[in-house]
Amino acid sequence: MFINFKLFLGIQSVAFKIVVSSSINFLAFGLSFKFHEFYSNGNVETTQVEAKVIQRELTPTVKIYFSRVKNLLTSAPFWFLTIFGNLCTFLLATLVYHFESGLNPKMESLFDVCWWAFATITTIGYGDVVPITVPGRAIGIILMFMGTGFFVTYTALFSNAFLGREIDRLDYKMKRMSKEVSEIEHDEEMMETSIEEIKQMLNKLDQRIKKNKERN
Repeated sequence: MFINFKLFLGIQSVAFKIVVSSSINFLAFGLSFKFHEFYSNGNVETTQVEAKVIQRELTPTVKIYFSRVKNLLTSAPFWFLTIFGNLCTFLLATLVYHFESGLNPKMESLFDVCWWAFATITTIGYGDVVPITVPGRAIGIILMFMGTGFFVTYTALFSNAFLGREIDRLDYKMKRMSKEVSEIEHDEEMMETSIEEIKQMLNKLDQRIKKNKERN
């Protein structure tokens, strides 16, 4: 009975180690396969068909671009900015004409002043017509700042019309991939924790076997 008991403990220890080793190898293989699948395909759940669909959605055709430009030109923000900008430019040009008329030979008509105002607010500034009075130059500075603001706003509107949807889709895909990477890292941490627990169990089992051998 004594020999059989020792033999039983030895067989139990070997069998337990085999099971634990197999479990560790299986977990490591599964995690490595998951990493390989993630980095080779770019997404664990994305099939080749889905990848082609995503690529097609992220590659707009000329027809889609024309449609987006049409939507932009008929949108309320575009028309509000255009009407507001032209109205402000015309009103400021009228004020400059009031201050410059009779003093500036290059601004003898309202058309000359409007030419200068629109050349200034569009940041072109030909320099052929310039105000000479202090109020006229002050209004010119205001037009310069307004022109910069309008230019930036128009650029943002056109950029959003052409690239807004693609950026949103890419942002969604990046967030999804980041979430999956976090899940993989969490699985890796859980596996490391499980391996440490298994090692502790093996150490305890070895200690019990040694104690039983010493007693017997």
